[in-house]
Amino acid sequence: MLKCDFCGKESDRVARIALDADYDRLTVKHRQMYACPECSKKKDDERKKKKKA
Repeated sequence: MLKCDFCGKESDRVARIALDADYDRLTVKHRQMYACPECSKKKDDERKKKKKA
């Protein structure tokens, strides 16, 4: 079982989440965070809303 870094719930699957708007995975050091499917969808929806604004 894996644990979501956002809600703490145990899950069979987690996805890696990048929170920084200027995220550059090749050169910028960052904390890796993993999200359950529900938190991953929530974060993706939040990003889509910010892009439209």
